[in-house]
Amino acid sequence: MARLKIRGQDNLLEVPNELAKEIKKIVLDNSVPRTTPIDLKVMMVDKGAVSAVFLDNERPELLKYYDLSYPEHKQIIKDFENEINFWFGTQPDDKKTFNDYMVYQNCLTENGSVIERNIKLYEDFMKKWSALQILRFLRKKAQQHEAEANQSLEIDVSSIPF
Repeated sequence: MARLKIRGQDNLLEVPNELAKEIKKIVLDNSVPRTTPIDLKVMMVDKGAVSAVFLDNERPELLKYYDLSYPEHKQIIKDFENEINFWFGTQPDDKKTFNDYMVYQNCLTENGSVIERNIKLYEDFMKKWSALQILRFLRKKAQQHEAEANQSLEIDVSSIPF
């Protein structure tokens, strides 16, 4: 049995592998609109609601990442951001790169190669760094949206007849 990750649901949904292959084709096809309904046999969802498809030969535990829709994952990334920001604040201005932080954490050598005994730590930091970049992007978009919404609420008082 294959598994699907549906947005808004905590558990993975099990579906037959053949159905999962068809769903995966639809999800990966950019020409199919996100609002296209998909019949999962037990429920109907829009294409946009399917966030991941794991075929029976793919093990979800091997495909771990930080999903910002989960509050505990988001908190891990926020804690990581605080740690990074604190570290950046303690460094001279000319030495503020993520690679320098990775050297400090003994994940990279000075020349940028991964230290073999700390490869798991390196992989975890890279997953956190990727999730942090996504979180920062989402914050930026939310701020832009809020600014646009606030501009649309402005009223020209001089145009109101009293």
